Amino acid sequence: MLFGCFAPIAVSMPTLTTMAANGENGLLPLGVCAGSTMLAMSFYGGVFGCMPSTITWLFGGQYAGGIHGRMITAWSAASLLGPNTLTYLRARSYNQSAEELTSKIDPERFEKAFGSSPDHLSSLLKAKSVTIGRLMEIAPEGTMDPSPNLYDTTLYSMGGVLLVAFGVASALSPAGEKYLTAAAQPAAAAAAAAASSATAGAPVGLEGVAEGEGRMQVRPPPVVRSDAEKAVEEMEAAAAAPEPPNKQR
Repeated sequence: MLFGCFAPIAVSMPTLTTMAANGENGLLPLGVCAGSTMLAMSFYGGVFGCMPSTITWLFGGQYAGGIHGRMITAWSAASLLGPNTLTYLRARSYNQSAEELTSKIDPERFEKAFGSSPDHLSSLLKAKSVTIGRLMEIAPEGTMDPSPNLYDTTLYSMGGVLLVAFGVASALSPAGEKYLTAAAQPAAAAAAAAASSATAGAPVGLEGVAEGEGRMQVRPPPVVRSDAEKAVEEMEAAAAAPEPPNKQR
């Protein structure tokens, strides 16, 4: 559910950012963008809060602790891989935008501003000598600033991954009853064996089951008393018995 809510937010964020940068529809796009960002950040706590109950619902409670530990380990690995991937996508978008801006700028003007020809743009970008802000200063009038759209590829990639995660999560279903609690398996096996033996008419090993009048009759198991209980019962019976009449001489 949370993945399904986060995916539309990530996909719509570039459009909202562009509208806010261009001043379209007043402050509405900016408010929606800020509210969506806060909602997406709150999902992280929601995922951690729902994780234990989801594990118990899917796999039962016997191994919930071990499964939860593995999920936290996977989350830690994602926290290392995810930011690096997003940084790479953002850097690629930045370099592509810088190359597009450079193609619109007169080479002589570029060389005068940066002391090198546009052919060395890659090395200038790595050295931070050329930035999009400085390129916009010498770009022709009417050139759109690509800065608000630098994260478009990143956000679209996040939206695609979240949609895949939502599809996988939606396909999950609880494990079979026999996998939920291992402790219940011996009792279930004993009950199945008792039912099978009763159907076959074999009273061996089935205490309290007798056959009569063409059908199975269940009788309670015999009560086992300890020696102390038997002695107490005999004393009570002797006390309750009437005294014998005196013999006449």
